[in-house]
Amino acid sequence: IVIIIGMLSTRTVVRTLDWRDGLTLYGHDIKIAKESFDLENAVGIELFRAGRFNEAQEHLERSVSLNPLPINLTNLGLLFEKKGESAKAMEHYQRALVYESSYHTYQAIAQLMFSRGDSASVMHIAKEGLKKYPNNAKLWLMLALSQYKLGNVGEATAAAQRAFSLMPEDEYTHFMNELKL
Repeated sequence: IVIIIGMLSTRTVVRTLDWRDGLTLYGHDIKIAKESFDLENAVGIELFRAGRFNEAQEHLERSVSLNPLPINLTNLGLLFEKKGESAKAMEHYQRALVYESSYHTYQAIAQLMFSRGDSASVMHIAKEGLKKYPNNAKLWLMLALSQYKLGNVGEATAAAQRAFSLMPEDEYTHFMNELKL
């Protein structure tokens, strides 16, 4: 038992030394598990956060090729959106919805449509997402904003009240800043 505990303790210490940040940890692990879509996605996200978009794209595309799931398709869409390639972003968001829905995907589509000024599409996708995720504050807020822009003040007010009941104030402020409102 002492030997086993000693071996496990040694492994824990070695693993701890792998940690500096997410990119370092995932970068180390991906060298060992070369066919892991999860690790490819994680490395891609970390590179995206670091502003290394071309490298992030390689890893996110590899993740999608290994296992196209809503989360990695949406992450690749977010990368294309950040790079100013909204058509490619929408293509990946739509693929994500075909495989399976994710509230992240609905939020990403709604935000992209909002940035284009397409309030009718925002309303449609928010309503669709809320059927599956009725407690998603961001979708309620996107619905409220789209309803307001379409002149449906009563519906906008009701949706906004629902959003505010679900979203902490600091999250609301952060989200509105993302939307540049």
